[in-house]
Amino acid sequence: MEIDCTSESDGTACGATGQICRGGACVTSRCGDGFIDTAAGEECEDDNEVGGDGCTACKFDCKAGSDCEDGNSCTTNTCDTTSHACGVANAANGTNCTQASGEAGTCSGGVCSAPGCGNGVVEGSEQCDDGNHADGDGCDNDCTFSCSTNADCDDHNACTGTETCDTTTHVCQPGTAVQCPKTGSCQAAGSCDSGTGTCSYADADNDGQACDVDCNDADPAIFPGAPECKDGKDNDCNGSAEDSVDCLCYADSDKDGYATASAASITATSCPSGYTNRKPVAGDPTTLDCKEGHADANPAQTNYFASSYCSGKILIIPGGGTTCLNGSYTYDYNCDGVQTQRWTTVSSAAACTKLTLPGGGRIVCMGSGWVGTAAAPACGTEGNYRTCAPQGTGCVGTTATRKQECH
Repeated sequence: MEIDCTSESDGTACGATGQICRGGACVTSRCGDGFIDTAAGEECEDDNEVGGDGCTACKFDCKAGSDCEDGNSCTTNTCDTTSHACGVANAANGTNCTQASGEAGTCSGGVCSAPGCGNGVVEGSEQCDDGNHADGDGCDNDCTFSCSTNADCDDHNACTGTETCDTTTHVCQPGTAVQCPKTGSCQAAGSCDSGTGTCSYADADNDGQACDVDCNDADPAIFPGAPECKDGKDNDCNGSAEDSVDCLCYADSDKDGYATASAASITATSCPSGYTNRKPVAGDPTTLDCKEGHADANPAQTNYFASSYCSGKILIIPGGGTTCLNGSYTYDYNCDGVQTQRWTTVSSAAACTKLTLPGGGRIVCMGSGWVGTAAAPACGTEGNYRTCAPQGTGCVGTTATRKQECH
């Protein structure tokens, strides 16, 4: 007999089996209708289908801690008897455990992992173990610190600045890159030498002074320190023309802006082509041309060269061949008395390595340098040089034969 639910309380049995009064109507009882039907075995009703929130399928998720046990020895399972929701707490990293295979393991982040690098636990000789396979984040893939000293971060490129190591996080920090902006009378920006970190600029008029310091890089008679003479020009770049005397001009056949100590001189209102008004001073190598007749050899030279030149005179030998008379073959192109090598770094690394620097994620590739040798090759001598450069998300090394350049 069907019961009129108008005046009956919710849950009163009515009609067919499984029907109850709800909201004044006789309806079929179901899980999720918002009414806890204890007669149907329901323990709870949260009117959602979310599992693990304390009530799932109208049954409590747990009533005791044993209801939450998952068999994981790296976690401790509990039951909140108020909310009937299971809770879990990870065992301390490094806690001994047994893996599913039956082998001994170590707890890491609530998981029983095989011991060794990559499990998130510092063990044995490991310096660190962050549980990931990323290099440069303070702990590398081999469980060693990304850096411990500033030298570990050096990319051997002076143009990128001085890299340093944060010894707290063991992460390399980028240096301040060298900027070579257009300046002075230059028509273009300069270039940075990766070995020295210095900027070099063009010397269009070959007066020995680059455009960044030369107030007029189109006139070889004008440069800082040039003698003033009666030519109507501000020769020394000081802002005024002192034209009280004639120009004293020194023979400069190679037109590199420098003369030898024994160069002949003439007096003129303006130095003609093949002469310079820069006075050669005996004993001062910064004013003397060390090889007249070779424009690349002068005190202002900043470029490096792979071949030598004869500091004396070339003598042609009858029957073929030449010899350097009253001098020697040298790479001293900047006339400072020293043959300076351009590339001096020797790499003992087996391959290129990558460091990802913070603050933009710039990739630094380490390992560039001469390989297969204990010292940099002598001037003009060939060797194998590896260049490490970023490619994609990694570093690629290219090894090629290179001849040592000097000046």
